[in-house]
Amino acid sequence: MQIRDAAVEDAPAYRALRYQIDSESDTWGADPDERFKMAMHPLKNVFGVFGRVLILLAMSQAATSKAEQNPVKVGMLLTLSGNYASAGADCQKGIEAALSMVPQQSRFEAVYGDSKADPTTAVGEFRRLTDSDGVVAVYTHRSNIGMTLDPVSEKSGVPLLGAAGNQNFAKNNKFAFQIWPKSDEEGEFVANEILKRGHKRVALLSTQDEWTTAIADSFRKRIVASGGTIVFDQAFLPAETDFRTPITQLKSKSPDAIFVDTLLPQIGPIVKQARNLNLPGSLFSNFYTTKKDVLDSAGAAALEGVRFVDVDTDLPALKKKLSPDANVSPPGLTVASYLATLLIAQTLSDNPKIKTRDELYSSLLHQSEIKTPDGNFSVVDRCVKIPMVVKIMRDGKPTNEKTEG
Repeated sequence: MQIRDAAVEDAPAYRALRYQIDSESDTWGADPDERFKMAMHPLKNVFGVFGRVLILLAMSQAATSKAEQNPVKVGMLLTLSGNYASAGADCQKGIEAALSMVPQQSRFEAVYGDSKADPTTAVGEFRRLTDSDGVVAVYTHRSNIGMTLDPVSEKSGVPLLGAAGNQNFAKNNKFAFQIWPKSDEEGEFVANEILKRGHKRVALLSTQDEWTTAIADSFRKRIVASGGTIVFDQAFLPAETDFRTPITQLKSKSPDAIFVDTLLPQIGPIVKQARNLNLPGSLFSNFYTTKKDVLDSAGAAALEGVRFVDVDTDLPALKKKLSPDANVSPPGLTVASYLATLLIAQTLSDNPKIKTRDELYSSLLHQSEIKTPDGNFSVVDRCVKIPMVVKIMRDGKPTNEKTEG
């Protein structure tokens, strides 16, 4: 009586081999049972039952690996050229760092696009990524890009992850996931940091932009509500670079502190012109202060002592991954992009069957935290909670003010 090897005969590769031999019996003119025994005989003699199981399992893996490893493509729509190319490079470093940490068998494939920091270009790239490249989600940065893509994402049902600060980014689009502090929270945070240092006469210089305008609104409210005074308040167009006239006017107001709430290309010129005109008061700004573009424009001497608000980037494991000097913290956009990538990779790992944008979106909604080697980051109402900190420029480099000295 022949005993059935269930472990072997139930293996997909066994069944596939049996089917192939059965289907070829007419061609070869041999009894299929005899041909199958001949095919299996060498395996039995050399390895026995256990060896046959291992080989058949390996055959099964090889047969199914292609189907199982079909990549899930995610669009990375960054500012890879133009005035914000350095910010896009920061994002890319975070994405690549995260991808290097996920298992090699991960199905995550990043497909890059260049928004050129232009909303119209971003829409075209978004459609190329989703329609031609077949991505199931898109990650981007900058509020003016994110806010422009919100209705496009919602209409197409494509999950949109963004390092976008405008407080309405996730609110306006149920498919949006925010990977940056909300602008109203950031504006209040900056105001509180200025007030707790005893500054009451405050000046505000801002850019007319979805992110900076929203920050300015909450900043004003907090300063006034806490008994402070806005002694000077002016908003600039994004293309403006000569600020000598408004700075001269501001100087006559004798501010205690000035909040430079502007975009990347304007911070350097404002700081440099403010120093050249001996503007009194402490300078505060945003995370763009650390960019090489700003350092090249203003110079290390002008930036000395400038405080700015950034997300907490003191993540030892990520720092070690990015730089041989573990004391150097990465830029905020690097951290945000790192977290966004880990969020998607974690979601794909939790649900290996994900293939479509609908399946990914449904699984993303169930993620309550992002797990990292440096601790977990909570996700609340599709917003990742990243702590904010105050940093200060010293010798052309940023440092956490709390650890200074």
